Formats: sequence, structure tokens, C-alpha cells
Amino acid sequence: MFHVNSIASVFGPLFIIVGIWNLLFNEKIKKVVSCFEKNPSALYQMGIINLILGLSIVNSFNIWMWNFELLVTIMGWLFIVRGILVFFYTKGMIKLIKTSEKLSTIGGIIAIFWGIGLCYIAFG
Repeated sequence: MFHVNSIASVFGPLFIIVGIWNLLFNEKIKKVVSCFEKNPSALYQMGIINLILGLSIVNSFNIWMWNFELLVTIMGWLFIVRGILVFFYTKGMIKLIKTSEKLSTIGGIIAIFWGIGLCYIAFG
């Protein structure tokens, strides 16, 4: 069973890097989304990966206490929800990501702050 520090030490830096990439290379996100439009199997693979990550995190750490460790639990559940949405609301997910540039910027900012919180759990 994973310890919350192990989970946070992997996803904290990952979220910071992805968040910065989101902010700096917003035009590349559109290329990735157009790839998903042309090749839905890539999107389904992303959905499977999200489900595996989410279920693994929730099965190993599903504690609802009001502290920084709650970020890990919520992250697991968000992975599960995103994985399910990819399977049952594929076109809507593509349209949402494709049409909203502000959503991508907000997502990048949230990822950076979430990553900082996870790094605080892991290394602080």
C-alpha cells in the first residue's frame, strides 16, 4: 500500500511541470486536442490511464480529513471522474478543451498550485 508521501512525491512535481507547460505552450494543447479528435483511441487510452491512476490512489489512500493530504484523495477521485467522462462524454470533453483557452490557462494555474501543495506534503 502506498503512503501519501509516495503519491505526493510523484504527482507534485508532475503537476507543477504540466501546469507550467500548460501556461507557456497553450497552442500545443490545441494540437494535442486535434490529435484526440482525429484518433479517438488515444483519448480512450488516456481515459484508461486516468481510471487506473484514480482507482489505485483511491484504493490506497481514501482519507477525508481536512488537511493537505486531502489533496491526494481528491486527486484520485478527479482522475476517476475524468476517466469516466472520457468514455461516456468523449465529444463533449474534446469540445470543452478545444473551445476554451481560458480554461486551459486556469487549469495550468490550478495544476501548479495543486503541485505545490502535493510537494509540501511530500517534501515539507
